[in-house]
Amino acid sequence: MFPSDTEKEHWKAIFRQFSSYVIVGGSGAIIEWCCFAGLVYFTKLSYLWSTIAAFVIGLYFNWMLGRAITFKDVVTDRSIWREISQIFMAGAIGLILNVIFMYGLVEYCGMVKIMAKITATFIVFLWNFAVRKYYIYKI
Repeated sequence: MFPSDTEKEHWKAIFRQFSSYVIVGGSGAIIEWCCFAGLVYFTKLSYLWSTIAAFVIGLYFNWMLGRAITFKDVVTDRSIWREISQIFMAGAIGLILNVIFMYGLVEYCGMVKIMAKITATFIVFLWNFAVRKYYIYKI
């Protein structure tokens, strides 16, 4: 009826890891949003191209920081290049989702571009955590 100590520890570990990912992902998101804002508002690049460029920069930063902090204890039997390719394949799906949400929020909902970017980032954040945890690092 009540969770065992092992189950409690399991959920505590997931919570700690998710909390770490929130900090790492939050840092990556801030970098992504700043890049996006700079590209859209200062260079006048279209919001969709800005979304792509900022997402790639944020993804790279997120991978580097996540590997150093959130998933640092994960021992893998694969090469770093395989890990990078998995991160960027998952990131490509995240990017597609991000662009779809951006387009829908700006064109159909009339949302201000930076607010649409922030909203899309939060939605895609959950995808990114789940794919890293259960597919890439399998923990």
